[in-house]
Amino acid sequence: MLIRDNQDLNRKNQAMYREINRLKQDPLYLEEVARKEFGLVRPDEIIFFLEEENKKEAPLHGKNTPAPDRR
Repeated sequence: MLIRDNQDLNRKNQAMYREINRLKQDPLYLEEVARKEFGLVRPDEIIFFLEEENKKEAPLHGKNTPAPDRR
């Protein structure tokens, strides 16, 4: 069990070292990470947030549940 845990930790450490090296060596990758994880943008950029059709406000009652009587 300890040997397997140690091997898992070694694999994770190696993955982290590769990630660190890529961030240091690849400016485009660094920019991609900064944009995705931190929401950074360039000063001359405009960000648009588009709402998907599926994410529109749901009705107050479900398909199989009748609407409440509002008399």
